[in-house]
Amino acid sequence: MKPTAKKQATPSSTATPVERTPARAARAGGEQVEPTVIPVAPHSHSNLLATSRGIVGVLLATNEGLPEVGSKQVVRLVFPGDESVLADTVVAFHRKPRSGERWPAAGLRFTLPDERRNSLVTRFARFREPTFVPAELLTAS
Repeated sequence: MKPTAKKQATPSSTATPVERTPARAARAGGEQVEPTVIPVAPHSHSNLLATSRGIVGVLLATNEGLPEVGSKQVVRLVFPGDESVLADTVVAFHRKPRSGERWPAAGLRFTLPDERRNSLVTRFARFREPTFVPAELLTAS
C-alpha cells in the first residue's frame, strides 16, 4: 500500500477576498469582536502593505463596503497552508478601484507589535512582494 501525500490547499484568486467568520477575538476590556478574515495568498486581491520601514499593515480588498478611515479593526490574516494570526489594526486610507483592474481597498496599519505575525508576514513576503505605500499615507486621520 502506497503512502498518500497530503495535498496542500491552493488559494484561489477567484475566491471572495474578504469573509466574516463566527470566531470572535477578545479585545482589551473583554469586549468580543468578530475579526475580518483576510486571505493573504500569492494571487489574492488583498496584500501586505510596506513602507521604507518594512511591512506595516495589510491591504484589505473588498467589494462589500470599506471600513471607515480611523476605525479600529481586528483582522485574521490567513496565509497559505492555513496558518493564521489575529492583528489589531486601524484603517489608514481607502483606495478607489481603477476601471476593473483592481478592487476597492482599505489600508490597515498594524497597531501592536507581534512576533508571530511578524514571522508569518516576513516569510510570506519572500514569495509575494508587498504593496508599497508612502509612510505618510498610513497616518490615520
